[in-house]
Amino acid sequence: MKHILRILCLVLLPCLAVAQPAFHSVAVRPDGSLWTWGRNDNAQLGDGTTSNRRVPVRITTASWLTAAAGYIHTMAVKADGTLWGWGNNAYAQVGQNSVTQYNNPIQVGTATTWRSVSTGNYHTAAIRTDGTLWVWGRNQYGQAGNGSGALYVNVAQLGAGSWQSASAGADCTAAIKSDGTLWLWGNNMYGQIGDGTLVQRNTPVQVGGPFTWQHVAVGYSHTVAVRADGTLWAWGGNGVGQLGDGTTVDRPTTVQIGTATTWRGVAVGGNHTVAVRADGSLWAWGINTSGELGDGTTTNRTSPVQVGAGATWLPAGISAGEGHTLALKTDGSLWAWGNNNWGQLGIPAYSTVPLQIFGPNGPLAVARTAADREFSLFPTVASGNEVHYAYTGPKPEADACVEIFSLTGQRLWRQALGGATQGRIPVSELAPGWYVLRLQTGNATRTVRFCRP
Repeated sequence: MKHILRILCLVLLPCLAVAQPAFHSVAVRPDGSLWTWGRNDNAQLGDGTTSNRRVPVRITTASWLTAAAGYIHTMAVKADGTLWGWGNNAYAQVGQNSVTQYNNPIQVGTATTWRSVSTGNYHTAAIRTDGTLWVWGRNQYGQAGNGSGALYVNVAQLGAGSWQSASAGADCTAAIKSDGTLWLWGNNMYGQIGDGTLVQRNTPVQVGGPFTWQHVAVGYSHTVAVRADGTLWAWGGNGVGQLGDGTTVDRPTTVQIGTATTWRGVAVGGNHTVAVRADGSLWAWGINTSGELGDGTTTNRTSPVQVGAGATWLPAGISAGEGHTLALKTDGSLWAWGNNNWGQLGIPAYSTVPLQIFGPNGPLAVARTAADREFSLFPTVASGNEVHYAYTGPKPEADACVEIFSLTGQRLWRQALGGATQGRIPVSELAPGWYVLRLQTGNATRTVRFCRP
């Protein structure tokens, strides 16, 4: 069986959940483990600290189903159907009736029937297994959809009916009912609701006519959706070409993007869009100042451009954040590109093209545990034939060892440290490229990447 990493961004599932506009990322692996990385000044990573993480750190030992990353909070559903949140809770977006910041996951209510969750700037939308839709958090622009006019709302069911999916954007919410109809509410400053006006909507309004919709994703100022016939539609703000219609003109009503009928998945970031076709090809458009489109440039695109030449991307595995993008391939590997100011890519690099951060067997680099913060590992390649490493910290344990792994997780070399604090590893037989160097002593590990020129 193939091991496939589930991501929510928003998608995520995301994905990897990265809901826009986020500067942190979250992912759930097939084994149910939950991993976060990136910005953490509001404890949005859930690791009990407020320290940024430039490589993935595992959150608890529980088994998780799906997760979503908001602006400065995160929500996730466990395998047992319970819902949990952490991070900033200034508007009750974590699902707690307080303004307390939560550095670790805290359960939302007692229900065990949560199916999916999506996060916006300061609000959250989730669906239970019975199809009911629940929305809470900031409501300044009507994004909670209950028409109350309150600044924020606590966890509450929104109306009646059965819902298929929901997407929480910056200050706007979209959801598809079980009958395939599309509904939106909240901020409409740029026409992102798609009802032909710029009027804020405090309760759900149907958009897109009597057609059957499959997927919808809401960003900062624009919305993109896929119909059951495989056509792609977009509306709202378009100042940097994020709608993909070849212009930079805002559209307050739905417009079809191209003529293709093979679109299967879509994700929306702050001001860029990514989508996957039925053949597995990945496409992106909109703002590209941080390389978030993955086409090797920083040029904005007003029409879809293909990301790379491959066709092995998962339609349900794409996620777009604020300036960065993550996507899954069919082999279960996770790739990232774009802005990395906060470590949201999960690798110690910035890239305008996709770089792999998770292999089918797990992350290529992991954050240090509390136990190993006392030591560091510094690899340097002195020549093409060997890599030098230096260990700084307390005396290594007797079982300490150094290992080299490929980016797919295959161990290529292992040697006992033998009490030494520095050494040289022959790498002449390795092909040029990136590798992972790991040092383990006792229960602590330190994992870093190095390049074989």
